[in-house]
Amino acid sequence: MNELVSGTGEAANLLGIAVAVYVVAVVIAKVLYRTRGVRFRWIYHGFAAALGLLAGALFALPPGDARSAAVDHLLGATLLLGSFPLATLVNHFLWTRSTAGKPVARAPRLLSDTTTLVFFGAMLLIVLQFVYGQEVPGLLAGSGVAAIVLGLAMQDLLSNTIAGLALFIEKPFKTGDWLKIGDDEAKVVEVTWRSVRLITDDDVFLDVPNSKVVQESIVNFHQPDPKHSVKVEIGLHYDVPPVRAISLLREAALAAPHACKDPLPSVWLKSLGDSAVIYEIEVWIEDHAHFKQVTSDVRTNCWYAARRAGMEIPYPQLTVHRGRTLDTSAVARAAANAALAGHPVFGFLSQDQIGQIVARSPAVLFAPSERLTLQGEPGGSMFVLTAGRVEVVLEKEGTCRTMAALGPGACVGEMSVLTGAPRTATVVAQTEVEAIEIGKPAFAELIQGNPEVVNRLSALLAERQLANEQASGAADSATSIEQVRRGILGRIRSFFQLTD
Repeated sequence: MNELVSGTGEAANLLGIAVAVYVVAVVIAKVLYRTRGVRFRWIYHGFAAALGLLAGALFALPPGDARSAAVDHLLGATLLLGSFPLATLVNHFLWTRSTAGKPVARAPRLLSDTTTLVFFGAMLLIVLQFVYGQEVPGLLAGSGVAAIVLGLAMQDLLSNTIAGLALFIEKPFKTGDWLKIGDDEAKVVEVTWRSVRLITDDDVFLDVPNSKVVQESIVNFHQPDPKHSVKVEIGLHYDVPPVRAISLLREAALAAPHACKDPLPSVWLKSLGDSAVIYEIEVWIEDHAHFKQVTSDVRTNCWYAARRAGMEIPYPQLTVHRGRTLDTSAVARAAANAALAGHPVFGFLSQDQIGQIVARSPAVLFAPSERLTLQGEPGGSMFVLTAGRVEVVLEKEGTCRTMAALGPGACVGEMSVLTGAPRTATVVAQTEVEAIEIGKPAFAELIQGNPEVVNRLSALLAERQLANEQASGAADSATSIEQVRRGILGRIRSFFQLTD
């Protein structure tokens, strides 16, 4: 009876001490959470219970083999379970900054798991060595075969862990970044000790092993800046002038929602394809999550803009052309007829004569910065400007000077087309320029057999040349208009191989 009463009292004391220690441990955890923001896991309750039972066994049980065995087992359990809250404290105070008890920057999952694994492994060795009296070196040596088998089984796990540590040290990306890994584009959700977890814009979850990640080329759309460019290709018909196409596509891309206004969209002529001229549109976005929407909006806007402007977006096709060219330059030719009718040299010609000359001449286009003529090169044609603006540049003694800026209705190269004289200046397009290029063959039929036209042209050219030389101070006072006229007349006859 006394033994029963004694046993009941020891159990009550043990339970009371265990509960008291457990409550104190839980209170300490609550205080740390409220004051420091330390959040322990559920395993902390197991540690607190083991600690309470250990304290109860130490103070409530009488000395003896039973007490010694109980203390050893409870001490081992307490140490092993205690490695987890210890790792939590280390992770928190080393890797987490707190403000008013709230964590600002948490330790990466990979780092916290590695720290916990190290603490648990170290505590396991301590328990085996000092609690159960197992010689750790001998234990490891005696388990060589098991270690080899375990190493082979954990080969992938170890490679992923080492790769994860490399990713943590190098930091090629962080949680929230949009990546392209191989053929996959996705947002980083979490980096663990084994893998990188991502989610695509289709809400598809990807779990990519760390060892595979480090072997792939990683494109990070958020570094060094989340703002980056995306590219869209559009094909337009060969009849669409590139300068006009580039301007239209740039304006269409700028109107796309989520497209940045700074920097502005850029458009490049990428290639001359089989069925279309391919343009590449580059727009900037702030968030790669908008990639699909922005590229769709750019293509949509370009389709509508091209349709309004009458610019065809062709599809691959085989076109059979017959020996007839569609002339789309009626407006340009009408402007050239009017310009020549009011020209000081060609204005004496009849409308039929001017119309024949223009009809035999092609309409040509020049891009900005292209040269219509180059000073000093042999001549042979003139240009009647029908759209756009050009700049006349004269080079003298190594210095270039802009002499004039000309627009629609102006003509350049009159002396060259009639006499074959070298170009006296360089003419550069400032914008896209449309012109009618009148060459020697267009004048040949008119001049041959019409001596009166030749004489009139030589006289008018002589007056114009002498006036220009007098204005520039290069005229010789002894030179008469008749001498200049005879010189020009001789060059016209020689150029067109006319006989007296």
